[in-house]
Amino acid sequence: MKNAKRLTSFFLFMMLLFGTLNCANSKDVEIFQFSRIPPFTVSEIVAQDWATGLKHKGAVTKVHVTFDVLEENIKIVRIYFDNKTLLASKLVAKQKEFIATYKAFHARDIIMDINPKKEAKNSPIKISPFKLGPNEAVIEYAVDGVAAFFKVSNVVIKPMAVHAASNRD
Repeated sequence: MKNAKRLTSFFLFMMLLFGTLNCANSKDVEIFQFSRIPPFTVSEIVAQDWATGLKHKGAVTKVHVTFDVLEENIKIVRIYFDNKTLLASKLVAKQKEFIATYKAFHARDIIMDINPKKEAKNSPIKISPFKLGPNEAVIEYAVDGVAAFFKVSNVVIKPMAVHAASNRD
């Protein structure tokens, strides 16, 4: 009888322990539904690094998306590429072209202080929630305010363009 109590106590303790550990390991994972047939057609998506030649200007990666068909009620919100989350901006002169940029090689200004309130002003890097290959990107768009995602697997990666710039500062 004494062994049965010990055995029961041991199993209850193990169930409680594993139940607690399992809850600690579960993370809030967002599940994204990809559109198989989006309400637009992408004619080309190109990624290219641009260097200015000036140390303080650094290098920039540009992701340029051109659409064949893009209706007025569709808003392109973000482009996820190279493990980064980028805001998409419409090119003013062209209605069906968007560009997203990020500084490729730059030192972030990080506040290091004994006061945690000052350190809280540091902004984290926005990392892509998607596992993407080197030639893949995800376009986040909204149709009448409802968010949706479309994965593109044919991103053209062009070689780095170096532009000579004069130091006007």
